[in-house]
Amino acid sequence: MPQAIAYGISVLAGTAGSITVGMLVAAYAITLVGTLALSSYQKRKAERAARAQFDAAQVDRLANVPATVAPRELVLGRVRKGGHVFFRTSVGQYKELFIMCMAVAAHEIDAIENVYFNDQPVDLNANGQVTTAPYGQSATLDGTDVLSGATSTLSHTPNTGSVKVTREFPGGIGVTEVTGFTVDGNVVTITEEFLAGRIYRAFYQYPGFNSFARIRFHYGAPGQQADPELVAMLPGVWTNDHRASGVAYIVCHFAYNDTAFPSGIPNVTVLMRGAKIADPRDGVTRWTENPALMMRHVMLHPQFGKRTSLTAAEDARIIAAANACDTPIDYGAGAVAMYRAASVIPFGSA
Repeated sequence: MPQAIAYGISVLAGTAGSITVGMLVAAYAITLVGTLALSSYQKRKAERAARAQFDAAQVDRLANVPATVAPRELVLGRVRKGGHVFFRTSVGQYKELFIMCMAVAAHEIDAIENVYFNDQPVDLNANGQVTTAPYGQSATLDGTDVLSGATSTLSHTPNTGSVKVTREFPGGIGVTEVTGFTVDGNVVTITEEFLAGRIYRAFYQYPGFNSFARIRFHYGAPGQQADPELVAMLPGVWTNDHRASGVAYIVCHFAYNDTAFPSGIPNVTVLMRGAKIADPRDGVTRWTENPALMMRHVMLHPQFGKRTSLTAAEDARIIAAANACDTPIDYGAGAVAMYRAASVIPFGSA
């Protein structure tokens, strides 16, 4: 009997030892699997956070952020975006003209194709004046020209029947109305005696428009000159040293008008062609929507990339990818490149 009990105890001890080892192995396996799962979860969480941050940046890019100190942005491809408002002021006797400078990229860009006020595209004339209603409105304007001789050309074509001509001595004394004249288009001819030593003036009305908004572009070339109008309008505030070198920005003028701006200053965005990118296929630096060339630009960018140069083999692979991206494809409205891209990347982003 005692022998049987001893044998049973030894069997149980051996079994317990095996169970202990098995439990240790199982515990280690569970710990390893848990660690790997946690690591995978943390990685997915970081990726989701990065995607969410990127997606938020794409939504927020249509907003204008007032900030004198703000992250700079790399803009690639064709993008519609707002920017950072780094300067604001009002001028005029009653502060009726509001001026705003908004940075849209931290580098030279290729072009600005369109301007939007509150998501509405607006048209600009050669002087940058907005001609789209309600920011530009048709109006009857007054004109005054000094006539150079018996036959003179007015600065504008007058409305029918609106021309009045006066004659005066120098100094504005002895002003009389001239009744003998004809108007053909914008040419005025005095039909009565044209008296030497007199000043003849034509007063008239002509069709035009009043613009309450004006936009000027600066494309961010290195060493670009300071905005000459701001230098003239803001002496001592905006000087020739305020060049914003290497920063693409727009200057917005808004004249006070209840009809044009019933809800205040509009949100301004631009449709722009971003950075000019070097193409290793021909050595030319130009604007492009080619994703492969964009990645090469990012790799070599001092704020993003880890490289200062690429090997011939690396460039060969990029060239092959760029050629594949440029493969033409026609969706029914003309051939376009098969792969195109655009992005806005804050400096310092991974």
